[in-house]
Amino acid sequence: MLSLDDPLIVHVGQCGIQLGSAMWRQLAGLDDMLYNNEAPPTPRAILIDTEPKPMAAMRHDARVQHGLLFKDQLCITDKAARGRGGSWAMGYADNSPEFLEQIENTLRREIEYSDHSVDVIIVHSLAGGTGSGLGSRVMEMTRGQLGRQGLLAAASVVADPVGGSPMRSINEILALQRIEQTCDLGILVENGFLQGSSMKALNTEIAAALIDVMQTKSGLSLDDFQCVVCPMPTLKFAHIYAANALEDLRMHIPPTRSQNSLVAARAVVGSAVEASITEKVTSCLGGRVPWNGPYNVDLRRRLPSRTLGEKSRRVSLAVNWTYTASMVSELQRDASEKIRHGAFMHHYNVYGVDEETLLEAVQDVQDTIVTPYEVASSAD
Repeated sequence: MLSLDDPLIVHVGQCGIQLGSAMWRQLAGLDDMLYNNEAPPTPRAILIDTEPKPMAAMRHDARVQHGLLFKDQLCITDKAARGRGGSWAMGYADNSPEFLEQIENTLRREIEYSDHSVDVIIVHSLAGGTGSGLGSRVMEMTRGQLGRQGLLAAASVVADPVGGSPMRSINEILALQRIEQTCDLGILVENGFLQGSSMKALNTEIAAALIDVMQTKSGLSLDDFQCVVCPMPTLKFAHIYAANALEDLRMHIPPTRSQNSLVAARAVVGSAVEASITEKVTSCLGGRVPWNGPYNVDLRRRLPSRTLGEKSRRVSLAVNWTYTASMVSELQRDASEKIRHGAFMHHYNVYGVDEETLLEAVQDVQDTIVTPYEVASSAD
């Protein structure tokens, strides 16, 4: 049963909702994973979007194909039924008081529903206007409701740098700043390193990896994941990767320039757990940081799943590594160039976000994300 010990999952924006469709489709197929004591099964999830169509399609498919009912009171759309123009600032600032109040009240109700602390996962995109901007607003609301009584994680899809919105890097820097400020951990999914013949297939791949690395015998656990993969508050970002077999893993992770990159990781495999697997994973990641001992790879065998099958050779990986610094630095460079040349600034200025605020965000991300990871790589 998906008990109140399992996290509340909040899906924001089109990407968050489409990924949510794949996640709940697979959660419904996992052994010992039911939802609340209701018929039909009801996911403990909140859906939030500025446009109704993606949510309506997702709810229809869930009900018809998988017998899952997303409650009306947990599905929130803006009555204006308009997107957020690919701008973080529009997604963050251009929302009616009624829309924001509905989100706030729904979060409060679901968090207070439990008689003990609740953990929350916010699933969204870093690049789009709704996912990045409104997603940041939802993080702030959630942190305010939780206080410090529960864990808050952002599961964030990082857009493939090829194609996509030209404002992507600016949106992602602003969203990363909010994740660092409000969340206990950030889980980053880079589209470019996961495979899928279609968007649906890609979301299925991402969802399977996310569930693999967070699943325990009793359900999904943020606390367990944080303790293993993100135990340090200054190094709290994990990257998600997956491959069909261990020998293919190197092709599905970014090449590292550091020989001492791995802070901590969890590897979930379908085969028998062997010590040699740990060394193979570590080798793919460029080796361990010098200050963390030889036990920083948590190796687990995949729990039985009707979705993947018990004989799957697939490997799912959650990695906390110093590559985070280089990934974010690349975003900083691209965003800084656009800001200094005034590119796309009208999409931000009109909502009260000026160049100075944007450059402060770039510097803030440097101080709180990039520098700690650079220090981790070089510390003895």
